[in-house]
Amino acid sequence: MNIEEYLRKTYSPTTFNSNLQNIRRFTDYFPAGKAQQATYRDILEYIEYLRKNFDLHPKTLRNCLHAVKVYFNWLIETGKRADHPCSEMTLKDRINKQIQVENLYSEQALERFFETVCQSRRKHRLDSRNKVIVSLLIYQALTVTEIAEVTTKEPNKYFILGQYGEKINPHGISKMINEYRPEHEKIEPFKIRQSVIANLLDKENDTRIVQVFAGHRRASTTEQYRKPDINTLQEAVNQYHPVK
Repeated sequence: MNIEEYLRKTYSPTTFNSNLQNIRRFTDYFPAGKAQQATYRDILEYIEYLRKNFDLHPKTLRNCLHAVKVYFNWLIETGKRADHPCSEMTLKDRINKQIQVENLYSEQALERFFETVCQSRRKHRLDSRNKVIVSLLIYQALTVTEIAEVTTKEPNKYFILGQYGEKINPHGISKMINEYRPEHEKIEPFKIRQSVIANLLDKENDTRIVQVFAGHRRASTTEQYRKPDINTLQEAVNQYHPVK
């Protein structure tokens, strides 16, 4: 019984799709065939990876962990594994959803990143592909998950492929972005999207245009990316500073 058959037997169609997507996200995070041997620490590192690279609601993050638990239930039921590494794991912490606009990348920083992304690479045959990936990040504000799922006009034919012609996964894109970069220069993929939105909002007076570009349902979500006006801040300081 494969994982899809196991899910169809246990869950409704809607829950089936959600669990399958989250299980594939988990297995794609690891090198081929290594997810089945994941330890408790590996799963903790995976959850931390989700926190750092994706803007996930706490409920969505819990759903991701639930799918991982379902995956190991399947492994145990089919005899592929004898123990469950995360059956008792729970997530109680709150994820800070506030956007720290002052810490985002400037437009100039993103341009420099685009120009230098291939300079330190050894696999020059992948240069063109990597330039396309980075351009989708900093000019279209796509997430690594969205880039991995872009298809051609043919069904199940993906636009971005791995170095051996396989379907690339989001973890592979995140790894490519930071390959050969020192620790203090690491780039956070989702922070690129946030930066693009904030920089565009800084130049564009009409919030609705940026809202459509970003795919936000509500204009209030887009407004969270607006950088505080320096003059407004100065006026507030002048008004409320205790020393007149």
